[in-house]
Amino acid sequence: MTPQIVPFTVVESSGARSPDVIAALPLIEAASELLLDCASAGAVGVIAGPPGSGKSVALRRLAARYPTLGLTGEAFYFCCQSNCGPTRGVKDLLTDMGIGGALLANGSGSSLQLLFKIAVRDFERKNIRCLLLDETDRWNGDAIAGILALHDHLRERGHPISLVMASMSEAPSWLDENDAARSRTLRVLHAERILASEMVGLLALWSEDFAKFAAEPDDALSHTIYEHTGPDLRRLNFFARLHARHFRGRGVSAESVKATLKRLDE
Repeated sequence: MTPQIVPFTVVESSGARSPDVIAALPLIEAASELLLDCASAGAVGVIAGPPGSGKSVALRRLAARYPTLGLTGEAFYFCCQSNCGPTRGVKDLLTDMGIGGALLANGSGSSLQLLFKIAVRDFERKNIRCLLLDETDRWNGDAIAGILALHDHLRERGHPISLVMASMSEAPSWLDENDAARSRTLRVLHAERILASEMVGLLALWSEDFAKFAAEPDDALSHTIYEHTGPDLRRLNFFARLHARHFRGRGVSAESVKATLKRLDE
């Protein structure tokens, strides 16, 4: 399955500059379209990209903006943990959603059929219509198969849900090796890493000092930051926060960058 490439572009914000600012990533808009298409087609969507490329941000923004997309019900975001087996993934998901009560809390060896029965009741009661699964690489093929079976079961019982999953791999093993997953997947969005010029624009959203730096950027200094942060959006954000803590209001210099990167690398 050929992924749809979504480049990274920094979009200026009119609000206060802070490391808490979320850039208007094209991936977020593309992910919204993917979710809408999946809801319409009853299919599964995948967001793929390397660590720090914006996948988690996109899923969390989907959860936050879900009520504004014109879709029914509620969305639930879940970050997968390392577990195996066809029932394990479903159990972890339902437990995090507060579904199943003592039955799941006590670690009962419940069958998928029983878990599905519990899920249908509570998905209907909570009106959950969308699952956003992050870090799916932590699950094996059996765990993903259990989630896909839950997706099918809910549809068969008249309570269809949208399902969007994130992976660090462009071709996740659970997708490449699973015919059921491939046939249910509408398309794969692939998030690209940022360019050095885009990195400077993003830092400018997070810091007044870097906003001034972006007006006349030092290419060598930009390259140094770029090389040390990956470029990984998480590490870049860490860098911006550390630089602000120790050098806020003092501008951006070779010395401030070197000292901040030293703290980051240590």
